[in-house]
Amino acid sequence: MENRAHALAAGLFTVLLLAALLAVAAWFRDNTTVRDRYVLVATQSVSGLSVQAVVRLRGVEVGRVENIRFDPENPRAILITALIDRGTPLTTGTRAQLAFQGVTGLAYIELTDAPGGAQPLPADGRTPPRIPVDPSLLDQLAASGPGLIASIDEVARRAARLLSDENQAAARATLDSIQQAGSRLATLADEARPVLA
Repeated sequence: MENRAHALAAGLFTVLLLAALLAVAAWFRDNTTVRDRYVLVATQSVSGLSVQAVVRLRGVEVGRVENIRFDPENPRAILITALIDRGTPLTTGTRAQLAFQGVTGLAYIELTDAPGGAQPLPADGRTPPRIPVDPSLLDQLAASGPGLIASIDEVARRAARLLSDENQAAARATLDSIQQAGSRLATLADEARPVLA
């Protein structure tokens, strides 16, 4: 009889513990924030960005990435669906850009507003508003990389021409001539002192 009582107590404890864990999980999962759907349109790579990545407006977390896919109408465009907190001050001048967290390489979306009196961006629910994604700093560096390398190559070629053996010999000859002229001038000055005195 005693074994059955212990088994019943252990079973009851397990059921109550499981119910408490489910209640705590439901309580933590309960999110009452209302979010609107927006579509961010990128024409460059979005590597490092993943579903559930953070969306920030001027550094404040305002949403999460829900979906990333190619635009069926324009295969060069990437559509990023984001759920953004209702009441976030988005305007027609709002732009998005990929930013990276520390050295991990994980990307998030940073929203910025254009200065001036832009109109509020409506979120009517039927057709999500579109926000353009500007190239990130890394994309800009990658795009300007070939031009930068060509410029550095040109500077190196000019420096090599300037420091060629012929130019170095000509520079030495010029310095020797200046030195000789300086010594002649000093001799003339010494000879002119008695005449001036």
